[in-house]
Amino acid sequence: MILSNLGTVGAQFTHFGRTDDRVVATELAAYRPDLIVVAFGTNEAFRPGFSASSYEATLRSDLTRLRRLAPGVPMLLIGAPDSATKLPGLQTGESGTSVPCPAAGPWRPTAALASVQAVQRRQAQAFGIAYWDWAQRMGGRCVADGWTQGAAPLMRGDHVHFTSRGGAEIARLLQADLDAAMAQLVRPTVPAPSTPDR
Repeated sequence: MILSNLGTVGAQFTHFGRTDDRVVATELAAYRPDLIVVAFGTNEAFRPGFSASSYEATLRSDLTRLRRLAPGVPMLLIGAPDSATKLPGLQTGESGTSVPCPAAGPWRPTAALASVQAVQRRQAQAFGIAYWDWAQRMGGRCVADGWTQGAAPLMRGDHVHFTSRGGAEIARLLQADLDAAMAQLVRPTVPAPSTPDR
């Protein structure tokens, strides 16, 4: 298996729109991918002035473009993971103020995180592509604080980035779910028992 990561630190999926069609098409033709994984959303959720309608339009446009440039290649959209901030300016946004997490002190998800996740889920369904709920597999809303605790934390103290151990755990969960999905696809069908002719 070969993994080609096209992401960069701080990137948002809207940056994909700045790439040239011919370059992307040439790269995809050379890679001949078996699966395209789209895993953005955290940086969008931390963007000041986030607009859900603008994000949805961008995601729809970029998924349409990706499908056009890589026809027939299956896609997996990975939802934004749970994360948190203690910056009041990010805890309030167009969708209101995020609800505090129990026992997390000043840390809470950004106001935009739930909107980002809802848009991703909706667009994955609209495009008929696979969706992996990263936040839910971590344990749901407000688990980021717990992932930062203990002698061997799974997330760094910023409540956004994962430690090596946390990254390995996420990889384990994703691989388990991919394996389960593949097993469903290739499960042999058992023919119904035949009845002898009388």
